[in-house]
Amino acid sequence: MSIDQNITTLPNAPSRSDAPSEFSDKADAFVGALGQLPSELNTYATQVNAAETQIEEWYELAAAGAAILDATEWQSGTTYAEYDAVIGSDGQTYRSLVASNVGNDPTTDDGSNWARIGAEAPELVLKPEPVSPPDGETEISETPTLVASTYYSLYGKTHALSRFQVATDVDFTAIVYDSGEIAATDTHTVPSDNLVESTNYYWRVYYEDEDGVESEFSDPFEFTTSDQFFAFTPEFIGTATEGGYYAGNVFSDVDGLRRAVIVSDGDGDTNRTGAGGKDWRTSETSLPEAQTLSDGKSVMDHIVSNETLSEFPAFEWIQTTLNDTNYNSYNDWYLPARDELSLLYRFFKPTSDANKIGTRDLASDRFGADGEGHGTNKNSDPNYPEYTSSDPSQTSLTNFQEGGADYFSSPNRYWSATEQKADVSWDTSFDDGQQSNFSKTIGVSVRAVRSIVLDTPYKPANIGMEMDGGYYAGNVRSDVDGKWYAIILSDASGDTDRTGAGDKQWRTSNSALSQAQTLSDGKSVMDHIVANETLADFPAFEWIQTTLNDTSYNGFSDWYLPARDELDLVYRHFKPTTNANIGTRPTTGFGADGETYGTNKNSAPADYDGYTISDPIQTSLTNFQDGSADYLTTAEYWSSTEIDNDRSWYQDFNNGPQDSRDKDFSYRVRAVRRVQISE
Repeated sequence: MSIDQNITTLPNAPSRSDAPSEFSDKADAFVGALGQLPSELNTYATQVNAAETQIEEWYELAAAGAAILDATEWQSGTTYAEYDAVIGSDGQTYRSLVASNVGNDPTTDDGSNWARIGAEAPELVLKPEPVSPPDGETEISETPTLVASTYYSLYGKTHALSRFQVATDVDFTAIVYDSGEIAATDTHTVPSDNLVESTNYYWRVYYEDEDGVESEFSDPFEFTTSDQFFAFTPEFIGTATEGGYYAGNVFSDVDGLRRAVIVSDGDGDTNRTGAGGKDWRTSETSLPEAQTLSDGKSVMDHIVSNETLSEFPAFEWIQTTLNDTNYNSYNDWYLPARDELSLLYRFFKPTSDANKIGTRDLASDRFGADGEGHGTNKNSDPNYPEYTSSDPSQTSLTNFQEGGADYFSSPNRYWSATEQKADVSWDTSFDDGQQSNFSKTIGVSVRAVRSIVLDTPYKPANIGMEMDGGYYAGNVRSDVDGKWYAIILSDASGDTDRTGAGDKQWRTSNSALSQAQTLSDGKSVMDHIVANETLADFPAFEWIQTTLNDTSYNGFSDWYLPARDELDLVYRHFKPTTNANIGTRPTTGFGADGETYGTNKNSAPADYDGYTISDPIQTSLTNFQDGSADYLTTAEYWSSTEIDNDRSWYQDFNNGPQDSRDKDFSYRVRAVRRVQISE
């Protein structure tokens, strides 16, 4: 027990020899200082008393310890002095409490003459105390760091091991996490996947010295986990995780997978590390694999595996500086694609400067040059609109604010991995967010990211899998609400031809329906017709509504006629025949772009090149092959997309043509439904 209370030295007392003004000042100071003196003296006295008590306890323990060494078997006729030690008939060691102790059997004594030394033995390793989280703390994360008091050994033995446990009950009969004996520490972080949300837990710890002597377990402290642990959702953007900081989600336009983007700290930045600007490439030559807006990793992987790395300095710096050194325990850092880089500016903007108002390049011969406003991001999840002068504002993360440890240098431009044309690639200015292009042979700053595939059943590897009332057919982005959806194809019972219902008119008259001018959101057309039109005037839609939705077919009542780009996914992945694919789309009317059949800029992955003669091939799903249980007939199927007042789009499932026909003509119908997979 230390005595740490100091008695404040009093100022000089006034003296008769002092001048009047000096006497007055001294008197005021002296009297003023007297006020704290009683409190300090009382505290000092309390600590002295406590120290005296502690010393007495230590003396008692020391005496007991010394007595143990001389303990002999208890004899009934022997007189024992205070502190003498004996071994009772029960094998336990006892200490005499009185000066003249004779005839009192220690094993039956009521405690007035003898004390069992085993019960009072000193703690050789002091029982630790929990410190953090404090007892009763709430809103604890999935991976709390447990902190206990400092290790103490009575005989100065070295701390060798520690053991932390977490349980759902105070008696620790339901242990959910046990560290086992780990290297000496008073701090330990519970790994993920052990705790669950909104749950009460108790934690405790013990220490062990170099001789294997263990302390008692600490008294338990209770804590309650938060309602929601970290998740890759917008409210957690900026959280340190996975080797960097979470920056939002994108859908890859290469493989269709949804990924969480992780931005590196300042050491993943050429400008912040003094490496300076880096050329995108040492020559102004095309790299078709870099024509992706949201999958910089695919570009990095291609360059590392298939190109001469030294010809791509921006990528080379990331590979050699970060990946080859396993930076922050990861070796999959890459240069972000344009829409990934857009997330970094949106959420880690270093300054309070106004954002650039205006549009990106617009040119049909330049990749990604869509003329949209700077910051428009159709591959992010959720989709983000163009920047305004004040949105995004400066980041609230101080380490990313200008001058902070991890900030993006401003004014400065940062490369994306996205090629715009053979000689230029996309970049972003981090003083105002402008998305433009630079010659590939000019040195521009580089900031690395990595990404994590977010687990989902709606991925290319699962196309054709039976789920959600039908068969998974791929993903599309709605051109109505901007959200991503997984398309589910019905089985044969959702097909007018396969059920014997015959062909159906799109509409009974050739008249306009402006709500049907969507390429990738047939559900919105269906919903409009059911809610606002005379259903009998739309036989194709009516059949789906009355046959499937009104009967909750396969447990669902939201089946609809697919839009053109949704129907394309059905042909692409469930093609019934081995016939060649041929031709181009019309050039007049809604969606009539003259592109090759199958060009689908709303799907993920995006197939911008359309069908070839041999791709897609016949489906490998035997139940969808020509003549099987669920195949689509080798004939024309309606889409829900209007091309003009009189006609709507259809697709021929014999060899893939996408064309139009009068609405009052009858074609086959195959229903789909969808599952929202983005915010």
